[in-house]
Amino acid sequence: MMRTREVWCPGAVGLAVAVALTGPILAQEPARFTVTVDPGGVDRSLMPVSLCLDRGAHLDGDVLTPERGEWVCTVTDVAGVGRTVQVEAHREADLRVSALSVHWVEESIVAGSPAVFELELSPLGEGAAAPETSLGFEETPSALTLTHGEHALWRHELGFDPDRIEETYKTFHHVLDGETVLTKGLGGLYPHHRGLFIGWSKTRAAGRTHNFWWNAKGASHLQRHAGFVDTQRTAGPLMARSVSLVEWLSSGSLIVSERRGVTTWNLGPGRWSHEFEFVLQAAAGEVRLDGDPAHGGFQFRAAQEVAEREDCAYVLPLAAQGGENDNWTDCPWAAARITIGGHPYWIVHMNAPSNPGPTTYNTRSYGRFGSFFRATIPADGELRLRYRVLVIDGAECGELREEVIARAFEDFATPVSIEVSRQ
Repeated sequence: MMRTREVWCPGAVGLAVAVALTGPILAQEPARFTVTVDPGGVDRSLMPVSLCLDRGAHLDGDVLTPERGEWVCTVTDVAGVGRTVQVEAHREADLRVSALSVHWVEESIVAGSPAVFELELSPLGEGAAAPETSLGFEETPSALTLTHGEHALWRHELGFDPDRIEETYKTFHHVLDGETVLTKGLGGLYPHHRGLFIGWSKTRAAGRTHNFWWNAKGASHLQRHAGFVDTQRTAGPLMARSVSLVEWLSSGSLIVSERRGVTTWNLGPGRWSHEFEFVLQAAAGEVRLDGDPAHGGFQFRAAQEVAEREDCAYVLPLAAQGGENDNWTDCPWAAARITIGGHPYWIVHMNAPSNPGPTTYNTRSYGRFGSFFRATIPADGELRLRYRVLVIDGAECGELREEVIARAFEDFATPVSIEVSRQ
């Protein structure tokens, strides 16, 4: 009998998913499914796969209500080769499990050739061991840090202190490689550029223009962390997600309510994918997001040492147009090669086709780049945005060519089709 690596998810919110390298004892016979992943016309490589098994449609109550609140899952291809899998429980208000999501990373699927997998899922009995290395969160009042084992991947800066306005008026994400900080915080060239951040210099609402790009008027413009959606937090061997709430405040008045989801995938040695999903809600009547490509949108700012050398190099799509003032149109992504502490990294910033357009990328040699658009959020309406940021170790993975990045973008921009049938 072929052995596969098996994974289960503790039912309690926020606990890490565990990987069993020894055979666990199942509480009952597994539910079996056939899963077909159709790549369409896109060659897929290191592709996150997620599918949802719903109560009633796919699963019965016995599978969804195990005694220990844990599950074991195996996924094998037609050759019998197993995948490392992560299972995530979705709960209703009364904490009943309504669905289970199954996640894994598929190394390669050729365009036009659907891949078929066998999936088995069962409540877990006794006798399973936790993994030595997994994704997990470390939270303090001032920051939430995502780690892989003891290796930090990003740090969400949370703390707001009215006595330290310049340091804390903006919540943002630092990108980390262990103890190495790849992004800039307070200070340096353009102190308002910090990590991965979002904002528009001309945000018009309630008859005024509000500057959420930099804090030009002391404490008048803030992007303040307002809490987490704990039921959405999950972490395991492959994937972790955190969802936070942010208030965009102008002179104490709420202008925009933001919901920020960050999903991180382990794509293999030296490769991490961070998917940002923003929901911006108008809180003070109609909101107009405006400015210019160098002062608005969702952007990345490299550590200050890159600005001191001005040696950030970019790879852009072959079809990109422009270049004047570092502005690029017909440009759905941009990749930056930066060196931090003598170590090379690639940062790939991707803009989802569903985001408003037209989009302009702005790419500065000091290491700040990202995508900009103008849009209006109707009164009491919302705007949904999605981006993917790849962080790649240049020493471990080598140079990135335009055609490789273009294929990775097509994978992001064109979702696969997944069919699930119970056997």
